[in-house]
Parts: sequence; C-alpha cells; structure tokens
Amino acid sequence: MKKTLLLLTMGFALIFSSCGSGTEKGANGVSYKSPEDYNNYIINKQTETARNLLQFGNSVNTDAKGTLASLDNYAAEIQKDIEDVKGMPAYKGNTELRDAAVALFGFYERLFKEDYKKIAEIRAAAPDNNLTEAQAQELNQVAEKLSADEKEFDNRFQKAQRAFAKEHNMRILENELQKEIDKQ
Repeated sequence: MKKTLLLLTMGFALIFSSCGSGTEKGANGVSYKSPEDYNNYIINKQTETARNLLQFGNSVNTDAKGTLASLDNYAAEIQKDIEDVKGMPAYKGNTELRDAAVALFGFYERLFKEDYKKIAEIRAAAPDNNLTEAQAQELNQVAEKLSADEKEFDNRFQKAQRAFAKEHNMRILENELQKEIDKQ
C-alpha cells in the first residue's frame, strides 16, 4: 500500500510540474515562452508608437490640421496597447518591466491627447506656418515640459529593461527608430 501511495504521489507531482512548462500567459491571451518573447512583445508595441511619434513630427509642421485629426487615432491605438501590456502576467514573479512599460505608454497617451494636440493646435492657428512670438514661446514651453517628462518615463523603462535583461541573461540591442526620434 505504501508503494502505491508513493507512486501516485510522484505521478501527481510529475503532472503538476509539467503544467508549469515555462510558458507565461496573461489576461491579454498571449503566451510568453521566453524572456525574449516577453520583452519583444513590449518592444513591438513601443516600436508601433515610435512610428506614430515620427509621423507626427514629420507632418505637424506641414499639415497641422491633418495631423490634429490623426491624434485621436494614435491615442486610441496606444490605449489598446496599454490594455494589452496591462494584461501581461508577471514574468517569473517580476512585474517591473511590464509596469514601467504601462507608465511609459500612459505618457505616450498623454502626448497624443494633450501635448501633441496643443502643438498641432498652435501650428494650425499660425497663418502660413508663421508663428507669432507668443505662439513660438508657447510651443517651446510645451516642448520643454514634454522633454522633461519623457526623460523620467524613458529612464524608468530603460532601467527596468536593463534589469530584466540582466536577470535573464539577455542582450539589449539599440532601436534604430530611437535614433530617428532623437533627431527631431
């Protein structure tokens, strides 16, 4: 009897341990089989947003009214990304990278809803794209605030990503889109 009980116990332990096969699945329905999958899911969302940020920067000076109309679409896209990333599970108990990404994406959402909207409105109000001194000063104030805020969120995200990469023996590669954004 003791042998049977021991074998059954070992059998249950084997079944339960095989259920936790290293695949993490969150409320967003996505499975993350490796730390690279987990990180890349976030980075792919960030890359989509970076393209929208570049699009805004490239078009606001030439078509402020058209750009203003597209900001609601950008805000809706980032809101969906925020919900997707919030739906990610902790990766092996760690939520730092996910939480930093949610905060960064929340900043991006604010950019599209408030800061970039203000910039586009100022640009759209300038006849023939000739800013008055007051408009130029207002643009500079918005840009300075935006830049300071971005630094805070970006630093938090980079710190979390470096810690995640170190914890899982990953290498972080430089994002080429970041170079383009930095040029603007």
